[in-house]
Amino acid sequence: MLTKLALKRPVSICILLAALIIFGGSAIFSTPLELIPDIDIPMLIVLTTYGGAAPQDVEEQVSQKIEDAASTLEGLKNIQSSSLENISLVMLEMEYGTDMQQAHVDLSNNLEMYSRELPDDASTPTIIEMNMNSMPVMVFSATTTGDVDLKYYVEEEIVPELEKLTGVANIDVYGGQEDYISVQLVEEKMKQYRLNMSTVISLVENADFSLPAGSVERGDYDLTLRGGVSYKTADDLKNLPLTLSTGEIIHLSDIANVFQTQKKLDTLSRYNGEQNVTISVTKRQSASTMSVTGALRKAADRINSQNMGVELSVISDQSDTIKSSLSSVAETMIYAVLLSMIVLFIFFGDWRASLIVGSSIPISLLVTLIAMSFMGFSFNVLSLGGLVIGVGMMVDNSIVVIESCFRLKTKNADYKQAALEGAGVVASSILASTITTVVVFLPMAMIQGMSGQLFSQLCFTIVFSLIASLISALTVAPLVFSWLQPIEKEVGLVQKVMDKLATVYSRFLPYTFRHKFIVVLLAVAMLAGSVALVPAIGMELMPEGDEGTIAIDVTTRPGLKVEKLNEKLIPLEEMVRAESDLDRYSLSSGSSMAAMSGGASASATITAYLKDDRVRTTSEIIDEWRERTKNIVDCDISISSSSQTASMGSSSDIEINLQATGRDELDEAALMVEAFLRKNPYLSHVTSSVSTGDPQAEVIIDPVKASANGLVPAQVMGTLYTIMQGNDAATFHTGGRDYDVIVEYPPERFQTVNDLSSLTVTNAAGLEVPLLDIASIEYSNSPQSITRKNDRYLVTVTGQIASNAPRTIVTDVNAQVAALEFPAGVELTQSANMESQIEELTSLLMATLTGILLVFMVMAIQFESPIFSLIVMFCIPFALIGSFLSLFVAGCKISMPSMMGFLMLGGIVVNNGILFIDTANTMRREQSLSAEDALLTAGMLRMRPIFMTTMTTILSMVPLVVVQGGNAEMMKGMAWVIIGGLITSTILTLLLLPTFFLLVNRGDPEERAARRAEKLAARRLKREEAAAKKNQGRR
Repeated sequence: MLTKLALKRPVSICILLAALIIFGGSAIFSTPLELIPDIDIPMLIVLTTYGGAAPQDVEEQVSQKIEDAASTLEGLKNIQSSSLENISLVMLEMEYGTDMQQAHVDLSNNLEMYSRELPDDASTPTIIEMNMNSMPVMVFSATTTGDVDLKYYVEEEIVPELEKLTGVANIDVYGGQEDYISVQLVEEKMKQYRLNMSTVISLVENADFSLPAGSVERGDYDLTLRGGVSYKTADDLKNLPLTLSTGEIIHLSDIANVFQTQKKLDTLSRYNGEQNVTISVTKRQSASTMSVTGALRKAADRINSQNMGVELSVISDQSDTIKSSLSSVAETMIYAVLLSMIVLFIFFGDWRASLIVGSSIPISLLVTLIAMSFMGFSFNVLSLGGLVIGVGMMVDNSIVVIESCFRLKTKNADYKQAALEGAGVVASSILASTITTVVVFLPMAMIQGMSGQLFSQLCFTIVFSLIASLISALTVAPLVFSWLQPIEKEVGLVQKVMDKLATVYSRFLPYTFRHKFIVVLLAVAMLAGSVALVPAIGMELMPEGDEGTIAIDVTTRPGLKVEKLNEKLIPLEEMVRAESDLDRYSLSSGSSMAAMSGGASASATITAYLKDDRVRTTSEIIDEWRERTKNIVDCDISISSSSQTASMGSSSDIEINLQATGRDELDEAALMVEAFLRKNPYLSHVTSSVSTGDPQAEVIIDPVKASANGLVPAQVMGTLYTIMQGNDAATFHTGGRDYDVIVEYPPERFQTVNDLSSLTVTNAAGLEVPLLDIASIEYSNSPQSITRKNDRYLVTVTGQIASNAPRTIVTDVNAQVAALEFPAGVELTQSANMESQIEELTSLLMATLTGILLVFMVMAIQFESPIFSLIVMFCIPFALIGSFLSLFVAGCKISMPSMMGFLMLGGIVVNNGILFIDTANTMRREQSLSAEDALLTAGMLRMRPIFMTTMTTILSMVPLVVVQGGNAEMMKGMAWVIIGGLITSTILTLLLLPTFFLLVNRGDPEERAARRAEKLAARRLKREEAAAKKNQGRR
């Protein structure tokens, strides 16, 4: 019907093609560019700070309260808390499909109800929504080129300028030192005037004020009356009066030194070895990365052109990663098109025939681009990867149509009639093969997890291209065939090769007919052998993309001074700088969630950005750096590739998770596992939160002694905290900027534990009570962090795997650890990464099985026989043989992309089987051939189109496995699955499918009668030959 309409209305077809070019071109320029599709992760994080609190205190007084508040949320899947020094992090994992806005509201309400149970010094809990776009899209380095307060200028001038830009969601500033006004108390003077710290704090808090006092009349006007006292500078604050209990008036300068200074350096920030301030910019989820980064670059250029003493340099720009990755995928697509066209020309031997078939590629691409734009898709690694995969399949239908047109052209001199009849003959076959490929993607629309969000655009892109290629094959291909009138090359190298293959095939296939059970056993053995490779292949959630970025995370014991941390970082910086492939690097501490795990001054990250034209691969450099740092003690060093796919769960570490209801036995088991892993030569940097404990001095207050001296334990600790940390008493506005006013003792006054022996606490009667009269000081080594998951304590032991480790190391180590004898109540549990991996891969497996069932149903409808459909389904296990083998040889693990390859394979490989069996059935029906003759003839007749469609699909995948670097690497597993599966499936389909056809159809009465007749004829022939030989012998 479509072919007839196209041949009758050629002008209409041309108009439609022109419209495709116009709208397709428009879609190219209007579709946004992103690295991966937008992914919504149903996770909420509750962040609460509790200054000066140890992990145990944070866990008991904050984390458990928030866990209780969140436990009643609807759709809650898992709740995990991490209690660190000063910080509580509670992560709430919700079920996919949960209304996150309602969950946010419910959580806010619950936290408000439980807020009264939190300590007074704890901050208000902050709810953070987790999403994949929370990574910075651009990071700047700000350095001084003149006399300017860098930190202040960045926060007050640059940040507001960048926040104005459309699409900017959040800006974080790290590094630098902040100016403030210090009211540094002189202890001797305080004792002389019988004053305590609280009195001075109260004085400073109320020093600078302005309050309304109503209104007064002046003539015809009412004037607002205000009054107060204002202090503009530190010198003004020195004259602040203070009335003593004796009535004497003194000034603040009599008991304190007041001066402007900088806060203590508690973070490090360097760019290429120079001190700087780092500015990290995050975009809104709905905003385009390219437009946001473009606006940020223009703003940075504008700020630099003003020459205000601050220069902005770009440390990292996600748009560069996107451009690099997408250009790699676009390059592979161009190569795929060229290779497909070369294959077509080689097989057809006529440029016109190749052009006819090749025309389906641009047509399908244009239709797909328009559909992607209409659906709101972006150009990303996965959607463009779908186009690359689709390129090889776009020509399949046109190949079958043109082959059919050539066959009918030999019977009919009219090209137009040959085009009409040729398309009509194969219309049902290509429709069925297209539907079987399309329906296999339908289950992906029902998956709500990460895999569904990640691969839905890829699936829809392939579906759009296949539907477009089907329409093109039934309309444009016959029309252009009738116009160009191509001539099939009868003699040529390819034709000679195909004739030779057909001859070999015709001789070998009857042999398989005579040894059916041997053939079946060989097929089963090959399948079993390939499945046995699965443990050696390994599994991962997502393969890491090579963005040329390496992160060196350094974690030391909490409490380590910044100066000492810096000493540990200098050798690492020198190692990084010595790398010849290094382009630039940055260093920061206290600027990430990783730093929170040990306190802001205990962790740091060095991020190295490699050259695009690097000689060595990123993994080679990582291996070398791991080897050079494996013997460094007193700190934990983790070196890994940094990419957006790494945040989806990719990891080169091994994780052993232990859980128990009690912490003591859990700590004992963790140390046991840690000691065991350290013996493994393939593991380095083995660590856990238990081994890297937090040294602390604990003040034990005696409630009886405190009460006898008129003190309450909570009051004592509050006073101690204020003395040790100082108090942010006020904020003064002067010179156009705000300064914090902090009342504190000199930093050297209470620097050691021994200094606390002279500390006194003032009771309600004004008497000074020595701290050691009511308390004692004990030393302990508390855990660095305390983790709970679903009300059970959790400890994770990690180790980095060496590059030369055997593929089965993860499985082997897990089995060895499981054989250890743990204390009672301790048990092994899966890590969050492993849980997510199993969940996502299981959902993809179920989608694959559902897709295969849909393929079976489509074929059963087409053949009107479940038996024939079952025969064609044998193509799928044949494909697994090559898929597993190719993954093993290529060193790719089973991951979400490779599982998508299996899903697509289920819809692709049956197409050859459909074409084969449909042709054989047609010959049996129309030419009254026996099953064996029909199968042999069908195999020889369909060998060429089967090889052509297979080669175009395979060669379109080759660029995906050849491309190096960038996030295009994530598509390699998928491509290898399809390439290996198609190769073995095509070969085994031609050789083994006929055998399975005969075995399944043994019950056909006509076939049984034909087989009996053949056997009788063979016996009769043997008897006649024997009789002839016997007669000859007598003569």
